[in-house]
Amino acid sequence: MAVRRAVLRMAIVSASVLEGALNMDTLDGLVRRLDPDELASVVLDLEVQGYVRLPGLMSDQLVKYLLDLVSAASADDENIAIGTPQGREADRVVYHLPYRDPAFTRLLDSDPVRAVAARFLNDHWYREIPQDEPNYILHYYNARSSGTPLDLHIDSYIPFSGPELLMMQIAFVLEDQSEQNGCTVVVPGSHQSGRYPDRDFAHATDVEATAGDVVIWDSRLWHGAKSNRTEGTRWVAIATLSRWWLKQKADFPTGMPKDIVDKLTPRQLALLGFASIPPTDADDGIQTKKSFDEALDAARRRAAPQRG
Repeated sequence: MAVRRAVLRMAIVSASVLEGALNMDTLDGLVRRLDPDELASVVLDLEVQGYVRLPGLMSDQLVKYLLDLVSAASADDENIAIGTPQGREADRVVYHLPYRDPAFTRLLDSDPVRAVAARFLNDHWYREIPQDEPNYILHYYNARSSGTPLDLHIDSYIPFSGPELLMMQIAFVLEDQSEQNGCTVVVPGSHQSGRYPDRDFAHATDVEATAGDVVIWDSRLWHGAKSNRTEGTRWVAIATLSRWWLKQKADFPTGMPKDIVDKLTPRQLALLGFASIPPTDADDGIQTKKSFDEALDAARRRAAPQRG
């Protein structure tokens, strides 16, 4: 217990010092942009292979800031396995990252993430938000460090083929991932198979990555993870983005702490679901497509008290 508290204090101090030195309000200079040729290549890889790795998207300083936050949350949680599926107790998971620091939401609002996600997830019939802005939402957002192997699976719940997709994963690599420490594995092209995974790792490809990389995949892609055979952690923050009308796995519009909501922009609040809240009153009708301004109004009304 004493060791965990010491680690927590050190991580909080480290993150606080970094926040003072970095522009955490906008992440300017901390996330690189994609030029048109690279963006076109990313889109093609996602369409054909179902996944892509973007090397060095995050700066070393940003990676350290986020890793300190995740490490602090992990060290402070004696019951870190609570909420994990049966048989996954060896994994370390930090849930619902937007509740913990605004930087996690701002990272999803960075230029390269928006450029890729809007290409695949924007609803072109959503008129309340301009079409050059994102109208997809955050489905859930957790940090994970591998333990035991994770079987091949899909995150789309049902398999289907075609050019349209419902969800995609954005994995922000906070520590190097290799075959030895439980890297992600994928079956290239399986997102168009229209079938559930056969769970056979024989056809899977290792996705080794370096801290600062970002890995994106179509939620229909067969993917999993190898076992972590080292003594260290292999933290990655994984956000699932979805079409605006899919039910979120975390009720961000109800649970977001007010002190964090106050630091986010209307576009970031819409990303968290504040522009697509289901009606709670008999007079609300069924219109759940809202604007950025309406998302801000909803956030001001619904934000939870500051967490202690």
